[in-house]
Amino acid sequence: MKKVLFLMLALVVGFTAANAQQKVAYKKGDMFKTSVKTALPELQGKDAPAAMNFAPSEVITRAPRHNNFREGFEDFETMVTLYDLQSNSMVGNRIAVWPDGTAAVTATWSADESPYNTRGTGYNYYDGSDFGDLPEARVEDAKRGWPSLAACGDGELLTSHGDGVFMYKRDTKGEGDWTEIQHFRDYNYHNLASDAGAWTWARVATSGNGQYVHVLLADQQTIGGNNRSIVSYIRSTDGGETFSAPADPPLIDIENEYLLDISADDYMIATNGDKVALLFCNMTFDLFYLYSEDNGETWTKQVVWNFRGEDHAWDWGRTDVSSATDSIWAPDNSASIAIGDDGTVHVAFGLFRWAPAPDSGWGYYTYWPFTDGIVYWNSNYTNEQGGHNIPDFGQWSGDADLQVYMGGNGVNGISSTLNDERIYALAEADGFQNLNLITPDEDHDGQLGYTSELWDNHWGSYRTQGIATMPSISIDESNRLFIAYSVLSESRTSFTPNSLEFYLRSALITYRDEHGDWYYDAINLSDTYQHSSDEVYPMTAYCKGTDGAFWMYYSADDQFGLLLDYTEGDDAQSTATENSIWAVKVQLDSDGVNEAINPMTAARVYPNPTNGILNVEVNASMSSDATVSVFNIMGQKVAEQNASLNTGINTASINTSELSSGVYFVTVKANNYEKTMKFVVK
Repeated sequence: MKKVLFLMLALVVGFTAANAQQKVAYKKGDMFKTSVKTALPELQGKDAPAAMNFAPSEVITRAPRHNNFREGFEDFETMVTLYDLQSNSMVGNRIAVWPDGTAAVTATWSADESPYNTRGTGYNYYDGSDFGDLPEARVEDAKRGWPSLAACGDGELLTSHGDGVFMYKRDTKGEGDWTEIQHFRDYNYHNLASDAGAWTWARVATSGNGQYVHVLLADQQTIGGNNRSIVSYIRSTDGGETFSAPADPPLIDIENEYLLDISADDYMIATNGDKVALLFCNMTFDLFYLYSEDNGETWTKQVVWNFRGEDHAWDWGRTDVSSATDSIWAPDNSASIAIGDDGTVHVAFGLFRWAPAPDSGWGYYTYWPFTDGIVYWNSNYTNEQGGHNIPDFGQWSGDADLQVYMGGNGVNGISSTLNDERIYALAEADGFQNLNLITPDEDHDGQLGYTSELWDNHWGSYRTQGIATMPSISIDESNRLFIAYSVLSESRTSFTPNSLEFYLRSALITYRDEHGDWYYDAINLSDTYQHSSDEVYPMTAYCKGTDGAFWMYYSADDQFGLLLDYTEGDDAQSTATENSIWAVKVQLDSDGVNEAINPMTAARVYPNPTNGILNVEVNASMSSDATVSVFNIMGQKVAEQNASLNTGINTASINTSELSSGVYFVTVKANNYEKTMKFVVK
């Protein structure tokens, strides 16, 4: 009883508000009538033997498919290209959208077969009602590749690479001639290369209504006899007319941390207002981003997942993997980033694993393409140490309850830092708001229905390796979240010219509404007659939605895999085929009324673990009465207090010094919505 009274006295101070912001509450439409928050998939790894069973995980359908979803999107064929390698890994910054509802898309385009002498930028513009005719020529007057597009005031900017990176501009979107304004080449400022190359694989984005231009690009170099790509960031403060030289030392400490890893297309840019984020992702280094709130003047770094840190169980200096029984879990080379109006950064990435192959020509490990879905994370996620990254192996109290020490001690194999069971348990503890695992199940039968014979046909045919891959994330001003991704279809197969059967890839969309409710695999863009025999890979989205409208595009092909990569079989993909670039406008209509609006846009507790004072922080979009309750691990309520939320950041302090060591939960309820967060008392 003493503990209860002590906590209630601490809570009676209530919430104090700061940084008040007014947000608009939008109506909730009836497109998504079924909210699924906590259904648990049967995740692989429970009671698993030391030698892992490399098989697809069993999943449970977490939301039914609704036929009326088709009424929620329009798709447009924007161009046809014979060149199918749209990216080496991630795809980003290919779509521009303007405040008046117009948009434009760009892709690597070619009208002839290898060596693709007509390769360049394909472009098409949406005038508010439809796209123009299919392009019959590239934008540039010479062979180019891998374009990137950004709105620049009422005009637009375009980059592509050939002999260096070229930047083009026109003052009026969708019309007029493109003018070459920059040619970036030979920035050999870091003195690491014996053979300087040229800039390639650029990404461009703008902020400040086009005044600030942000470019990421890779300098191909020969270092120590090996080909390397030195990735750098450059910026313009005058709409692209002049650029600063890359920072020296680089903005990213590439020489020391990532020289051997960051490569072509391992990055993308997101902007929102004055905020800029540069995302970096690869299967062999930390997943992280650099973040600026002043249009790129100053930067901070946030690691989403630590792969190379000293706390990681895998010893990268190890030369003998013959006893390894576990697999390496990693991002699968594909990720996407978006920034909300409130500054929250949202990231999605494909999850896959490598398998031990000590006797193979690959060296230590080789790819094992079974996956367990798409991981969603945002910057409000807080681990038990008070940081925002997905906690390293052994840094979460729940690790003791999970079989994450494969082989018994985490030494004979790789740690399960990022495995599916651990991610899902972390997401469940968070309430699926700031961390989640989206497990694909196209036909909603609770199984991933792939046969080993057909799966073997897919080996090595994609630049990304997972069953679910190429996520694209977007968020609007009401915090409605859109994640689209490419997944191997469970029901659609086709044949190559030499009669090799294979699975086609589909495009699925998962949606989270403004109330924080998830709708998994809610839209299947491939479930239409015109795409019934299409392979959908890759895909990309514009990172900022507006009033429930989200733009994305995907490449639809009747051939499995990528022509430029696929070599299995004598004639499986010996000739180029047409690839259609389809632009999609998904409109999440608000034609219903939900009287209960969730006023809590974000919440967290810190420090965690705590041994004295626990702070409960709630970011509220509106004023509301609230209750704050504390429960022990048995579900017994040990304290409850009424409180008031004001618009903005609200903080309550709870004295925990009288509590016994262990796990507790604090629940904040407001306007019929609740947020539960776990904390640990030392």
